[in-house]
Amino acid sequence: MNKEQFWHIIEDSKRDSKNNIEMQEYLVKKTLALLPPEEEIAYTHIFHEFYDQVHNENVWQELANLFDYVSDDSFDYFCAWLISCGKTVYYAVLHNTKLIKEFVMDGHEWIEGEFFLR
Repeated sequence: MNKEQFWHIIEDSKRDSKNNIEMQEYLVKKTLALLPPEEEIAYTHIFHEFYDQVHNENVWQELANLFDYVSDDSFDYFCAWLISCGKTVYYAVLHNTKLIKEFVMDGHEWIEGEFFLR
């Protein structure tokens, strides 16, 4: 599995779940279950690579500026949720943390990113 295949799984699951993150998690797991074990492992490695990239002080600070306080766990959920949003949103925020406001101010769906950390 490469990064484009990873994003394909994320974006297909997002589309097919109609933005329901619990359903999206289910669809990702269902897709991964159909792949050979080494592909599932590669997916996990890629997920953690993207997670580690966005799990940084600049992103955390911007999120905290919007909500006054963001716990360690909430920030972890946000990072996972951001990946679940797909390649375009992920890279937009990674390159310009000010864009977080555009994606999270309509609600706190990002707290549900916990599902992607299971």
